[in-house]
Amino acid sequence: MKKLPVGINDFKQIIEGNYIYVDKTEYLYEMTTTGMYYFLSRPRRFGKSLTVSTLYYLFSGQKELFKDTWIYDRWNWEKEKHPVIVLDMNKVDSTDLETLRESIHMMLLEYSERYGIEFRTSTISNRIQELVNGIYSKVSKPVVLLIDEYEKPILDHITNKRKIEEMRNELRQFYGKIKSLGSCLRFVFITGITKFTKMGVFSALNNLEDISYYEQFSQMLGYTQQEIEKYFHQYTQNYLKQTNMTKEEFFEKLKDYYDGFCFDGKHKVYNPFAVLLFYKSGEFAEHWHESGAPQFLYDYFINKKIDLNEILKDGQVEKSELSKREIEDTTAKVFLIQTGYLTFEETIEPGRYKIDFPNIDVKKSIGSMLLEINYQINEEKKRQIAFEVEKAIKEQDIEKLIETFKAVISGLSYRITNGIEKRVKEEKIKHLEMYYQSLIYCILAALGYNVQTEVEVGGGRIDIILITNGTVYIFELKVDQPADKAIEQIKAKRYHQSYKYKKCYLVGISISSKERNIKEWKYEQI
Repeated sequence: MKKLPVGINDFKQIIEGNYIYVDKTEYLYEMTTTGMYYFLSRPRRFGKSLTVSTLYYLFSGQKELFKDTWIYDRWNWEKEKHPVIVLDMNKVDSTDLETLRESIHMMLLEYSERYGIEFRTSTISNRIQELVNGIYSKVSKPVVLLIDEYEKPILDHITNKRKIEEMRNELRQFYGKIKSLGSCLRFVFITGITKFTKMGVFSALNNLEDISYYEQFSQMLGYTQQEIEKYFHQYTQNYLKQTNMTKEEFFEKLKDYYDGFCFDGKHKVYNPFAVLLFYKSGEFAEHWHESGAPQFLYDYFINKKIDLNEILKDGQVEKSELSKREIEDTTAKVFLIQTGYLTFEETIEPGRYKIDFPNIDVKKSIGSMLLEINYQINEEKKRQIAFEVEKAIKEQDIEKLIETFKAVISGLSYRITNGIEKRVKEEKIKHLEMYYQSLIYCILAALGYNVQTEVEVGGGRIDIILITNGTVYIFELKVDQPADKAIEQIKAKRYHQSYKYKKCYLVGISISSKERNIKEWKYEQI
């Protein structure tokens, strides 16, 4: 049985080490035979670096590594053997501008020494030009240029606009030289987490073809259902034997936890890193987030004070929004889509998509992060809350559930809610309702429940809906109004109509703006 390539991004190491390689070479053939300049954005831990590595060995002519892959008998190994430059921006130190330049200099120097090229200029933008031209002259073959995580130096300073502009200006000059290399290049492939804008680092390199949301490349990174069933069959069988789950039960749960990422509004994929960690650990857990969310995510969340209600209120995004602004100035919704915390759920119409969290893994991750960042709830407190909430929901004890919410609210620092108190009355009421709605949602999301907020139905929008074990809970929050009013609104707007064949609880919650907590609550079972 082949081994699981957890954390291994080198194609040669995977093949020679007898690790599982999910064959994506048909996509690489499509790219390399139909175009020349490509850009692809994907969230972290999605296989971008492995794709770059595979292209490196392909163009290096290491045919023996590809023996069992789709491309083996289709690739012109002699003709398509080229010198390859790989620039991994993950390795760059971007503490300041000079350090960034020095780090890139060192990467370029490695290739100049390999090919016996002596630099005559000092700037990194001139040196990349010298390097490619020099290699082309030496070997009389055009060069393949692969750049991984192009915007890493920018993301390292996501909340510092001055440093971002410094990094962006330097990278703009550096990447801009690529276009002028023309006939010296055979193929260019650039990856990143975020899409580029017309005025960003690639403004001079305007011949890049952005395939991030192309249907034909939507499953090039990530695992499809068919690929998991084919390549991980033995691991699946072993798990089924240990747990006595049926195959159908297993894949339903695997889908819920790790599937759902969509980059064209049609085709979905599993996060590959989370799947590998699941098979290795045998546990359904938040593997993607726990593998190490980068610091720039926490910095962004803290700086922007993200409110999920605002993000999810309309539940959709225009494709054009994804490249309108630079990443530090874009909306929180667009930022979360590009980093993988939100994804296309389906296509509403060409260029417009319904958005949602892709799966339980992501929903638990973002719920947990926001509890920590927005509400200052630490890990120990989260565990206590989890115990009480899970027990209450298992026993369908709504009184215990609301009391748990009240206890959480009571424990919040005065400083967290103080800003709401200073608003004018109408604005304060609106923000109080949204504040506690978001808190309750984050608690339930962090525990992995099937919970949604601002769900649009015929009569309006449901504040919070929780569906678990065939039971539906519809929550309506009101500030300084009786809980009866909340129940009346649920009934009047028929929020429960779609769930009349399930066991359904209508829960009205009244919040006191003076006491800053739940004052009363009522529920009815339908």
